[in-house]
Amino acid sequence: MLTNSHLRGACLRAAVVKAVTVAVLTLHTSPTLASLLCPNACSGHGACDTSVGTCSCFTDFTGYDCSQRSCATGAPWVAVATSTDEARDVEVECSNAGTCNRATGVCKCDALFESAACDVMACPVHDGEVCGGRGNCMTMSEFATSLKSSYTLWDATMVTGCVCDAPYFGYACSLTACTEGDDPSSDLEDQECNARGHCDYDTGLCTCEDGYSSSGTQNDCSVKNNATLTDACPESPSTHRRSHGGMDLTGTCSGRGLCDGADVAKSTLCQCYDDWQGYVCDERSCPTGRAWFDAVSAADTAHADTECSAMGTCDRRTGECHCRVGFEGPACERMACPRDEDGRVCGGAGRCRTMRQLAATAISATGEADPVTYGTIPGRSATDTWDADKLQGCSCFGSVRSSATPPWSSPQVDGALSLGLPPLCSLTLCSLCAGIREAVRTG
Repeated sequence: MLTNSHLRGACLRAAVVKAVTVAVLTLHTSPTLASLLCPNACSGHGACDTSVGTCSCFTDFTGYDCSQRSCATGAPWVAVATSTDEARDVEVECSNAGTCNRATGVCKCDALFESAACDVMACPVHDGEVCGGRGNCMTMSEFATSLKSSYTLWDATMVTGCVCDAPYFGYACSLTACTEGDDPSSDLEDQECNARGHCDYDTGLCTCEDGYSSSGTQNDCSVKNNATLTDACPESPSTHRRSHGGMDLTGTCSGRGLCDGADVAKSTLCQCYDDWQGYVCDERSCPTGRAWFDAVSAADTAHADTECSAMGTCDRRTGECHCRVGFEGPACERMACPRDEDGRVCGGAGRCRTMRQLAATAISATGEADPVTYGTIPGRSATDTWDADKLQGCSCFGSVRSSATPPWSSPQVDGALSLGLPPLCSLTLCSLCAGIREAVRTG
């Protein structure tokens, strides 16, 4: 009985005979062997190697037939590590943070990135202006230089952030700091609102506690309204309630801290419990993570622990970070993976993985497990691999093909041996034969 395997074998033999026939006819009938052996005569943008019939494309062109424009290259934002703690030794088109337009050779960068090769993280915009018009956008290297130091790690010219003009602060310079001064009821110095009031960061104005007011020359809380006012541990009024279901925050230090009566200097100062802050301990602290952008503490030492990873704003009522678009996690500590127009992470065709995870699940060219370590120093003490658990990319299901490669060059098609077939061929009888015919015809 004639089986599918017999038919498949017949198809393959017929295709091979046809390929040999085409090659022989070419040798005897054409004086322009290179233009016939190489696809599309390399489109006029490359040189043909007649020994193997492949194109070597000129600068700025790519593709198996050199018909496509190549784009600017840069160090990849996300990539599978090639060796221990090394993932950026080879530049890639659009820095793996954009899409190359093959017709124009111009990168279309993802939302967070800019420059010809998408190798610069764009500074945040507030009120329609970069850094809100209240500061300067700098690279890590530029910021370090301005502080009479240096920063030369992989992200030196790639990661940027806002260096705000006084009195503004925040990742986009959207917040306004209040004045600082000495506490009129203790030995504390340089305290926000003189440690006797709350700061409204939208306006930069202090609201003083009962018994204290502004000096009149500036908005602060430096004046005792009554000279005989007894210094005491701050208390919240009985009407003072915050979020989280009307949580009771009344009493001494709002019930979220204490004053040290044994120490005169601290007897009128609230020392807040973990996760609470403020002069009367009625403000929530937010989760911390390694800062995306910050000042160096020493040469090549940066990305210290910071609330909301310096890429979000802390809600003092809830203790939650409101992250810049494109960042996620309780502390805004991860850059989000891309979504398609339907909102599916990685287009629904892959998994979102950190740099550390991508390295650990790496495979070799032959499809075998070949894990690599990225981030040998764990946690928050790493220097040049500070991004190991912060930058994320898509690990796609099945094989992924670059549009610059020949349509039948992939060794894998849906996990099965492709026999050099076009990428959309499946191992069914009809499409197998059709694929071979197409390969011979165009090759």
